[in-house]
Amino acid sequence: MSPAQFTIDQSTVDFGEVEVSTQKEIKLTVTNTGEEDLVLKDYTFSGANASELSDLTGIKIFKNLKQCEFNI
Repeated sequence: MSPAQFTIDQSTVDFGEVEVSTQKEIKLTVTNTGEEDLVLKDYTFSGANASELSDLTGIKIFKNLKQCEFNI
């Protein structure tokens, strides 16, 4: 089997201007182009207010999954 390899449909995410007390979601799609399970770990978010995304960190294992969408 070929090792897991992934692509993300966007290399950066720009939320633009978001008014106070409102939310804005952006969808990211992660695709595994390999045959083995995809394991995401030791990744970080950067940029202004990146600490607010801390609940999305940790080890993520995608078994038998070729594509996954995240709303951030």
